[in-house]
Amino acid sequence: MFGLFKSPPALPARESKPKQGEDVSKEERMRMLEAIAAAMPDPYYVRDMDYNILYWPPSIAKLTGYSEEEAKKLKCYEVYKADVCQDCPTQKCVLQGRFLKDAAVDIFDKQGNRLNILVSNAGIYDEQGKPIGAVEIVKDNRKHQQVMHAIDSTAQQLSALSRELATSSQEVAVHSGEVNHLSQSTKNLTGESLEKSKVVQQQATQCVQYSGNIASAADDIRSSMQTSLTNMLLLEKKSTEVKDITSIIENIAGQTNLLALNAAIEAARAGEQGRGFAVVAEEVRKLAEMSSRSVKDINTTLSEIGRLVQVSTEALKATGESLNQGTENIQRFNVFITEIAAASNSLVATMQQVNQFSNDTFANSSNRTDAMEQVSKAARELSHIAQSLQSEIAILVNDKM
Repeated sequence: MFGLFKSPPALPARESKPKQGEDVSKEERMRMLEAIAAAMPDPYYVRDMDYNILYWPPSIAKLTGYSEEEAKKLKCYEVYKADVCQDCPTQKCVLQGRFLKDAAVDIFDKQGNRLNILVSNAGIYDEQGKPIGAVEIVKDNRKHQQVMHAIDSTAQQLSALSRELATSSQEVAVHSGEVNHLSQSTKNLTGESLEKSKVVQQQATQCVQYSGNIASAADDIRSSMQTSLTNMLLLEKKSTEVKDITSIIENIAGQTNLLALNAAIEAARAGEQGRGFAVVAEEVRKLAEMSSRSVKDINTTLSEIGRLVQVSTEALKATGESLNQGTENIQRFNVFITEIAAASNSLVATMQQVNQFSNDTFANSSNRTDAMEQVSKAARELSHIAQSLQSEIAILVNDKM
């Protein structure tokens, strides 16, 4: 508990009488002692070998609460009331020619408050080296103890915080690893999405080209149908004109048949002379009948042609209307496909940005994981330093005890 050190040897007895002026009176010695006491930075007192207090300066009186008058009526152990007073270390040191240096002791002041002090002592010896008392220097150790406790508490808190930081850093590192994995997955997905977006962009561009080709082909078909419709109308007109002509031919055939009949009658009247003319008249009649039948066949054919022309014309008109509607739909489809192509371009640009962001996120996640590992390592080192500091404080406190 107490560090004991060898004290300097006692002065030998004087062999000769002091010279004139060397003898110092008791009063002068007391004044010198008071001057030394005033210069002492720490409280101290003087006692004899019977524990009687011989000198009790104001500094020690202020520390303990006992005035000089009160202290001199008591033994030093009655003032201090310390556990070590039962086997007084100072008494041992003086008898053994040793001294104490900053030994930590708990005493009690006049009000019963516990005081932690550091005691240093030295023996007082007469000219023959016989111990006659001791000087005890007392340092108030409470502030130092409070500082040490504060440092120890801070070191404990620092150690606890370091452990928590290390644990949190490890957890964050684990989560950072998970985020890193998710970032890698996101990076892969965005890369795939970017490639698919480019495919959609290419297909949309091709659709725009195809829709343009379809619109152009529809325009060509509409132009051809318009030409066909014009030709059908012209054919219908020509068929009507042919019908008019066949009507004339039919009238001529009827009149020719009538003339042939009249010629046959006249040939019969002429007798033998009209036989040849009758043959001609018969042939003319046959030709007239054939012409009439041909005209009827032509009219029938023309009627069928007219019906087909009318049906075709109506079909062409309906087809034209459908084609116009289809052209409008194609135009709307072309606009829609163009918008899709523009959206695809925007999507590709966005996916490129997302892909770049994913790459940056993955890089930052990797850097963050490395940083958290460094923080965790630093926290472990800080915890080790805090534990070492606690150990050093414990050793320092034990050395003072």
